[in-house]
Amino acid sequence: MFNFKCEFIHRFYLIISKIREFKTDKKSKFSKRFYIKGIFILEKWIFMIHLNFLIYNEVP
Repeated sequence: MFNFKCEFIHRFYLIISKIREFKTDKKSKFSKRFYIKGIFILEKWIFMIHLNFLIYNEVP
């Protein structure tokens, strides 16, 4: 079960980074800034959960 959760979080993290690559290609400065900020917050949150998995083997 633990490995499955870790795999899920890891895949989600990869998807988020792909979205960021796609969004930063856009021309509009406003949407670019908005997406980078939003995705950065999401990434931080996901990374913390990922660390929790690695350290405690459980969901916070």
